[in-house]
Amino acid sequence: MPRIHTQTIQLDAQIFNGTFIGIDTALRQTGLCILRDRQAELSLIDSQELRGVQRLAYIADSINLLILGETPTLSAVEDGAYEAGGRVFQLGQVNGIAQLALYRVGSDLLNVSPTRLKKFFANHGGASKEKMVKKADSLLGTDGINDNLADAFGLAYLAAAVFNKTPATRKQAEVILDVEIEEVT
Repeated sequence: MPRIHTQTIQLDAQIFNGTFIGIDTALRQTGLCILRDRQAELSLIDSQELRGVQRLAYIADSINLLILGETPTLSAVEDGAYEAGGRVFQLGQVNGIAQLALYRVGSDLLNVSPTRLKKFFANHGGASKEKMVKKADSLLGTDGINDNLADAFGLAYLAAAVFNKTPATRKQAEVILDVEIEEVT
């Protein structure tokens, strides 16, 4: 049965100013993170039992519900992974759904390749899912967070660093200089 799993995690320190959304556009379990003040709201949209347009409608409705009333400072969406093979078109559809939802709440947008996200968040463009999870766990105080939520958190964290111009490492600075903000205005 499709469902949305949401948890709010209090962060030790406020590391950003504003509200930032990150969406990992995975097909079966879409991750969404909203960073604001000193908290991370993490939502996993579980649609693995659905197929086709029914799945897309569920993901679209869920994203719209989760960001309703938000006024994001900047948002980031993971661009499609070309190694996804035949699923690249389906992933592109989910990416388009996420972009449209963010556009409708007036958010400027970063489209971030998986390699750039990994370089920014785990310090290496070829980082494994395990390294991404480990990094998210270390910042969130969790243990073994879902890899789609780790990516969504990394994307929101990247959006915050881009907006606030606060890279912590040289590799983060390189990524921040390399991404382009798509403005909605």
